[in-house]
Amino acid sequence: MPASTSRSMYRIATYWADSSGRRNTTAARRNPLLPEVPTAAEAGLPDFEVSSWQAVMAPAATPATLRERIAGEITAILREPTAAEALEAGGYTVAGGTPAEYGAFQCAEIARWRQVAQAANIILD
Repeated sequence: MPASTSRSMYRIATYWADSSGRRNTTAARRNPLLPEVPTAAEAGLPDFEVSSWQAVMAPAATPATLRERIAGEITAILREPTAAEALEAGGYTVAGGTPAEYGAFQCAEIARWRQVAQAANIILD
């Protein structure tokens, strides 16, 4: 059951508590705001990472130069100290990057969750 959430531009690190009340983060790394909360891997669940993410998208026909410019502007804003500090204070992990980096990340996530769905025999209607 989720206990709290830490948002990022690409990921949201979800925290959960087991039946004994012990908390763990499902993210790959501990959250600096909750340094005492171990990762699931540290708690004995190796290779267990579950997170969600946020991204800004544009229509497929958007020219690459425009996509790159928008991504660059967003990344620059995210890296401004005031913006980064405000987001981090709210639990966000500030990311940002190029459209190609996001595309590779998204493809990897789709492949990963496709395997999970197939292994669990989950079928979408």
